This record gives sequence, C-alpha cells and structure tokens, in this order.
Amino acid sequence: MTVQTDYYDCCPYIVQYTSNTHSDYPSLLSIHRPIHAQYTPNKWTDPFLSNQVLNFSCSMHLQIHANANGDQTLFHGSNPFKSFGQLAHFELGGKTIGLIGGSGTIGLKTGKLARAFGMNVLVWSRSAKDCGDGKYKAASDLKELLNNSDFVSIHCPLNAATAGLLNKQTLGWMKPTAFLINTARGAVIDEDDLIAVLKNKTIAGAAMDVQHPEPPTVSSPLFELNNVIVTPHIGWKRVETRQRLVNAVAENVRAFLAGAPVNVVNS
Repeated sequence: MTVQTDYYDCCPYIVQYTSNTHSDYPSLLSIHRPIHAQYTPNKWTDPFLSNQVLNFSCSMHLQIHANANGDQTLFHGSNPFKSFGQLAHFELGGKTIGLIGGSGTIGLKTGKLARAFGMNVLVWSRSAKDCGDGKYKAASDLKELLNNSDFVSIHCPLNAATAGLLNKQTLGWMKPTAFLINTARGAVIDEDDLIAVLKNKTIAGAAMDVQHPEPPTVSSPLFELNNVIVTPHIGWKRVETRQRLVNAVAENVRAFLAGAPVNVVNS
C-alpha cells in the first residue's frame, strides 16, 4: 500500500512504519520537510514463516464455506481489514495446547511439534508429571487443563473411565476461544453435548477425525456447522504412513524367517 504524501501533514515529527515489506517506504522520502521514520524489523516475518501454514489451515474451511455461499466480504467488502476478524486469525506462539492422555507416544510427538511453533504444552494423564527439561507441564486435573488451554487435543484410549469424558460439564470448562481436536476415539466425547456447545458458540470450534457413531449419520448436525471440521478417520491413512506400515510388516516377517523375531508381544 502506497500512502499519499499529504497523509503525513498530520504527523509533525515521527511516523511508525509497520508494513510487511520495505517496498512502500519510498513515499516517506518524498516528504519535503523533516520527519523521523521508523519501521518494525522482523515483527512480521517470524510469525509469518512459523505460523502461516497452520493458521491458514485453521481459517481455510471458514473461507471455503463463505465462498460456497457467495460471501466475498473479505475480498470486496466495504472494510475488508475489519472483516479479517471473522476468520480464525492468530499466532500459535505463546498459546497453550492441552493434551489429554498426552504422555504416550502420539501425545508426546504432538507436544514436540507444538513446541516447535512456540506453544506451551500442558498434559493431563495418569502418568503425567512436570518434565524436568521444561518440555511440558502436568495439569493437576482435567479442569485445570481445560481452563488453561487454547487448544485441547485428545490422545487417551477409550475405556470405561474415558467414555464421555468430554461432556456438557467438562466442555463448559474450556475457554470460549478454545478449539477441541479429537484424533483418538469418538466416544471419548459426548457428541450430543459437543454439538450443543458448538451451536451455542460456547467454544470456538472443533476438528473431529473420529466420531460416535462412526461414520456420523447422514443427518448429523456436524455436517452443517461452520465451526467444526469433520474427516472420516483418515488421520493415519496418508500414502507415506501406509507405506511405512507395509515396510514394518515386511521387516517383521524377514526377522521371523531369520530366526530373530522382533516386536513380539507374547514372548
């Protein structure tokens, strides 16, 4: 954006230059009176480079929904900049992700990825304790985790103790700005309670790779809500993931035939 030089007539001494590039500042040089100009180095590049992909993923489904309904506000609205607030548009650095059952293999890997984006990691599980090197902090109970997390990701197994763990009461402990992610088992969440919470905007949104029942019924409200992402249990089905699985099976067979079996569970 190039600013007209007469705009600076109301700036007697100093201009704080906050563009995301350096391509606009020549307009400052054309001012025919003393003025002190400053810019903000690296305040845009770090969050852009480290967060843009995930931030875009968070907001893309909302923009697709808007496009499908003919809503071009972000492109042609009277105030597109103001309209940005309609989408999930934030940095991940400094946010807290709460991992339910997060001290297992998948949970710890999720925490490692979150820390790479500058996030704080809070864990609640039977074996969770504060990590000595500060990689994550253990929550004293589920309520503490839900009260303090900007994102809640479920990694616990489904059993008698975890069925319906996330319900009307516990979902109510989450921040109204928080997002819920379930890639574990659908029945860990009371789906009727979750749908009510999403409809009432009690939480910001949810991403569900697993549901209960699975698949959801054709008439499930999950397909209609614009603050939920639903996928058909495909989180592990990437081509590369399945190839690694096939390779592991082949290695198990090869080791067995060589008389040195590996990964044995009933030795």
